[in-house]
Amino acid sequence: MEKFLRISVIRCPHDSFCWKICTRLLSTLQQRSPGIDRLCSELHMIPAIQHDESLHSYIHRVLYLDSMSPASAKLRGVLAFNVDSRAKAAASLMTWPGCYGFNRVLHSHTWYPVFGIFNNGYDRSYSQRRYSPRANCSDIGKKEHAYCPECVKEDFVNLGFPYWRRSHNGDVTVCAKHNVLLVASCHSCGVPFTTTSNNRGHGLEVMWSGCSGKQITEVAVEFNKNPTALKEAKFYSDALDYGYLIPLEATIRLLQRRFKYLKASGKIFTSVVEDGFRAQRLLIDKLDLIQPGHERSFSYDGDRLIKAAIAVYEDFKEFVNDVQFGNNDLRPVQSLWTTYISGGYESIQYIEEDYSSGVGIWSCPYPSIRSLDPSSRDSAKAQRSLKYPCCNPDSLESSGLSASVKAKAAVPKIPILKRFLEEQKTATANL
Repeated sequence: MEKFLRISVIRCPHDSFCWKICTRLLSTLQQRSPGIDRLCSELHMIPAIQHDESLHSYIHRVLYLDSMSPASAKLRGVLAFNVDSRAKAAASLMTWPGCYGFNRVLHSHTWYPVFGIFNNGYDRSYSQRRYSPRANCSDIGKKEHAYCPECVKEDFVNLGFPYWRRSHNGDVTVCAKHNVLLVASCHSCGVPFTTTSNNRGHGLEVMWSGCSGKQITEVAVEFNKNPTALKEAKFYSDALDYGYLIPLEATIRLLQRRFKYLKASGKIFTSVVEDGFRAQRLLIDKLDLIQPGHERSFSYDGDRLIKAAIAVYEDFKEFVNDVQFGNNDLRPVQSLWTTYISGGYESIQYIEEDYSSGVGIWSCPYPSIRSLDPSSRDSAKAQRSLKYPCCNPDSLESSGLSASVKAKAAVPKIPILKRFLEEQKTATANL
């Protein structure tokens, strides 16, 4: 019996609802055969995340398949937190290591690449401070979800089950692949699809459970007639799948030159686009005044850059080719996936995770004289006195605090992973 279960249950080749049936079979066997508990605990039946599947979709799919599994318990515990906590939990389930796994989830399954692929040349971390246990960053993407009926039909044919796509979770209304209007509300009851099931919307589990006995495929397909909406959807889709870092300053200067050229050629822009480029021009004027060595603090919202590029380019490939002209050595995004910002403001500190030895390499590559200024954030933090329960019990008690105050989270543990290093070497050779 044990041999049969090990062969037939560990992984369904299509990773579909067979997984749920097998899980229920195991539950029944556990009730009738007490000795099988050990085997059930050893089976790692965690569904694989799909290409372009949103992080929310994956979490809700795992919860729907088996709400009582250890994997579901782990994911349920981070639903109330921001995307960073959810990404860490999902990466852990899929055994994607440390900071690398966290960034892999952010890049492949969230809307973050729209912001993360633009790099000022000094940042050594793809996700900035998001991986740090002390970070408190804003969420990414919208709570409202939408789907393409044609994509769902293809999923049923190719996989046996559908999923929510991250490329449909941003500022788009059209499927870039099928030129079909995205469905953002239930065709049975009219409520929108959201990440939380409440009286104002469906939870994402409706993708698999249906509503009022009807499946989401039972909806009329409406083709898009707005070429601008299709252009925007393709632009964002290509940006999300792009695997290289785009130089930030070169991009802004290029967009300004392109805007001036098209305007001089007689192209008319909307007032919103005009205002956006005017704000960019003011930013460049400030950039010209930045003293050498201080450029690393220069940043700009990547989503606004994408919108500006959409206004002056026909597609993302043409935009990237222009940026790359004169900047041929674009770095792969994966080159920054093992590093995160661990502290500092004026003088930013980084930790690079070394999986060959299981250690973190600390660095402060651009120390700033501004950190010594009493008004700086670094100086203000250095002047704070820290009180630890083990060393200052008297001062803690006098201040009304318990001597057993829990310390802040430590720097994440770094594993030694030989197999991971071999896979990375192969992936780098194939670039």
